[in-house]
Order: sequence, then structure tokens, then C-alpha cells
Amino acid sequence: MINALRYTEELEKAGFTSEQAKVSVKTWMDLMNANFATREDLKDHQYVTSAQLKDMSHFIDKRCDQLEDKFDKRCDQIEDKFDKRCDQIEDKFDKRCDQLEDKFDKRCDQLSKRFDDVDLRFERVEDKIERLDDKVERLESKVVNKLGALMIILFGLATTIMKV
Repeated sequence: MINALRYTEELEKAGFTSEQAKVSVKTWMDLMNANFATREDLKDHQYVTSAQLKDMSHFIDKRCDQLEDKFDKRCDQIEDKFDKRCDQIEDKFDKRCDQLEDKFDKRCDQLSKRFDDVDLRFERVEDKIERLDDKVERLESKVVNKLGALMIILFGLATTIMKV
């Protein structure tokens, strides 16, 4: 607490009258009591604030639990709806796959028949290619022989031209 008597004496030493010093100190003490918080005020405030924080913490915990329950319930609903929709899509997909598989099997059978026809045609083409290979080999031999003869002639001409 403020020592009012000591402050009054100091004001009197400074030239204040006794009445002036008392009024000044009283005015300041009233002002401080009205506007300044005391240690007791701060302790009371701390206790009230602490209690309010605990209440708010409990409220927030309770509200979070409610929100979590609501969230879980909503997620369960969405999951059920999702599962039903997926089952529908899966059934539709299975039917479509069965249809496509049947169509694919028919196309494969048709292609298999066509491949058999193509195999026969390729066998004929291979026979023709073998005959062409024989012809090309004979032509190669002829070209090699003729080129060899031409080279001999060219060497002979070149030798003759160089001697002249």
C-alpha cells in the first residue's frame, strides 16, 4: 500500500501547506484506487480468467466431439451411397464386358478364318518368292560374269592407252 503520510511530509518539505499536501495525496490516492488495479484485483481477474478458459475449453471439447460425431455420421452416409453407386457401376460394367467379350469372340473367329485364308495366300507367295530368288541368283551370276569380262576389257584398254 502507498505510504500517504510519507508523501504528505515530502510535499510539505517542498513548500506545500499541510492542507494542500493532504488534499494532493488524497486526490492521487483516490485516482489510483479508482483507476489502477491492485494485486488483489489482478488475482481475482486471473482466477476469473482461468475459470472462463476452463469453461471455454470444456465447451470447445464438447463441440469438437459433436462435430466429430456429425462428421462420422455424414461420412458413413456418403460411404454407403458410394458403395451402392459402385455396385451399380460394377454390374453395368460386368454386363458391358460380357457383351464385348462375346463380340470379341465372334470377331476372333472371323479373323481366324481370314488368317487361314491369308496363310494359304502367303504359302503361294512364298513359292513365288523362292522362284524369284532362283531367278535373281542366276541374274546375279550373269551380272558378275559380265562385269568381270568388262573389267578385263577395261584393264586391257587402260594398259594399251598407257603404253601409247
